[in-house]
Amino acid sequence: MLAVRELSHELVVCWPQSSGGGRGGPTGPHREQAFELGINDLYSFKHPITDMTESAYGAKTEEHPHYPLRHTQNIDGTGQSPVHCSAHENFCVDVHGPYLLDGERADSNAIGELYREQFKLQAPQQEIYEELKGRFKGRRTVGVYFRQSRGANYQVLKWNATQKILPKMREHAKEDPSTLFFVISDEKRILDDVVSEFGADNVVTTPKPNVVNHPDEMLGVTVDIELMRGVDVYYPTWGSWLGKLMGLVRLGDGKQDPLDWGFGIEADGQLLAVK
Repeated sequence: MLAVRELSHELVVCWPQSSGGGRGGPTGPHREQAFELGINDLYSFKHPITDMTESAYGAKTEEHPHYPLRHTQNIDGTGQSPVHCSAHENFCVDVHGPYLLDGERADSNAIGELYREQFKLQAPQQEIYEELKGRFKGRRTVGVYFRQSRGANYQVLKWNATQKILPKMREHAKEDPSTLFFVISDEKRILDDVVSEFGADNVVTTPKPNVVNHPDEMLGVTVDIELMRGVDVYYPTWGSWLGKLMGLVRLGDGKQDPLDWGFGIEADGQLLAVK
């Protein structure tokens, strides 16, 4: 969205969706290949984003210059970014997480600004956000994100999120028993264990059905992202794209990010202060 705004391109998004009401969509092992909701269902944009079907997008990749995921996905720093948007009149880009454009580092503050300007929660999710945000008032809030399911990428699975983050949560609870924890996890058992240890009055979670790509699960994540912007301290799972995204939209808010993990070279400027 930054690129099209600055270079006068028109943005058209192919957001892979299931077809026929079932959990079908493209076949393959990657859960991101099919979503139940479109991008305009997830967020209320002032000007709805134009989208296209997967078949139409596939045809466009044959017609115009195409940057596939192997070019733009930069998990281990060996990707072939940047994508030179100014070099093309029409082009297709596959993206998964932040990446570089036109040889410049991703402007983290600009990403946060764009998010705040353009990505508005749908009305029911805004109500959930306001209700849960009210519990933050008057309490020091620590936000944590556990990404640990079997569907996680190889980087995440090498990093034991519970082993790394739980001791930090215990330190905060010992230092200040009134500490509130906002907790996100892709594993319900982790959420249950956290509530059991720290107490239901000290843990905030966004209501979700805990079913991958279920519409209510996806809409719940939009609430998660917005709520994480308001916590005082943030602990993400290292290597998780959602963890990086939540960190990027927090920049400039004067909040504390005490751990030096979770952000790749794409997020230049995400300098974390060690506690």
